[in-house]
Amino acid sequence: MFPTAESTTAHTVLAWIAVAALACATVLLAAALLRPHAGGRPARPDQRAVIGDRDAFHHAIDEATHADATVAVILINLDRSRQLISRLGDRGFDQYLVLVGGRLQHLTAAAGAAAFRMRRDEFAVIVAAEAARPLALANKLLAAVAEPTDVHIGHRQANVEATACAGIAISAPGTDTARITLAHADRALQHAKTRGRGRVATIADAVRREGPAGGQQAGPAASHGGQV
Repeated sequence: MFPTAESTTAHTVLAWIAVAALACATVLLAAALLRPHAGGRPARPDQRAVIGDRDAFHHAIDEATHADATVAVILINLDRSRQLISRLGDRGFDQYLVLVGGRLQHLTAAAGAAAFRMRRDEFAVIVAAEAARPLALANKLLAAVAEPTDVHIGHRQANVEATACAGIAISAPGTDTARITLAHADRALQHAKTRGRGRVATIADAVRREGPAGGQQAGPAASHGGQV
């Protein structure tokens, strides 16, 4: 028995209904993943799988501080960003940062750490101080930044070899705050910058060089060397 025109039309309609239902289910699933959870914050992916933003960094460091976890904050800032922008242009520079950020994310994820984009040319890493040596990780991250990188600018390709500096601070459980830990990491970063390109410094290095105050608010973590 051959199918009639009416049965063929019915099958076509049913097929379109199935496609529409599948599309609706996909949309609903995506909405569920993006819907804020009970705490009022949007659901976030695992920060070890992606580069988080500045808000995600503050959320993560606050949680670690409230849990009395000892964590290291590594701030990484590119050297001579203005020269890179002049050479590559804004679009080329942003492309370069995306490529560098991908390498940093790969290394931090392998170390069980989380990477974040703090500013245009600055990244931050949070890692459990007991689980890894922050100084060794910082050196690996700077080596990743220094790897030659090809950037496509219009119809031409530019090979970029850049450097970055890093500053490390370790929180002091029960006495430190997220704000102070970040300030100490920034102070260590500025100290590294004064020593030249591609340098790493800890907050202990900055304290030894500049004294406890160093022009910024001091706190317990300034003398808390930790395991670096």
